[in-house]
Amino acid sequence: MQHIPPNTTTNADVMAFLGFGFFLVCIGLTIYLFPTIIAMFRGHPKKGMIFLVNAVAGASGIGWMVCLFWAAGAIDEQHHHHYHDDDED
Repeated sequence: MQHIPPNTTTNADVMAFLGFGFFLVCIGLTIYLFPTIIAMFRGHPKKGMIFLVNAVAGASGIGWMVCLFWAAGAIDEQHHHHYHDDDED
């Protein structure tokens, strides 16, 4: 068994650090793009514009909140067409 001197960084330490950093970046991006994710799952007709505003102005906090309310708000049925099966009674 090899003795590792104190205060020595091992490959396992570096890999753990990088793995944790990657995890934090993924969590951060998910939170940052949360309004866009909501718009996509809801099939919002303005999801592209929501993404653009979210990406550009989301860091301000105010832009992020605007996008969140925009994505979660009511969808204008006049501009959003649902395709239904006409055979249902």
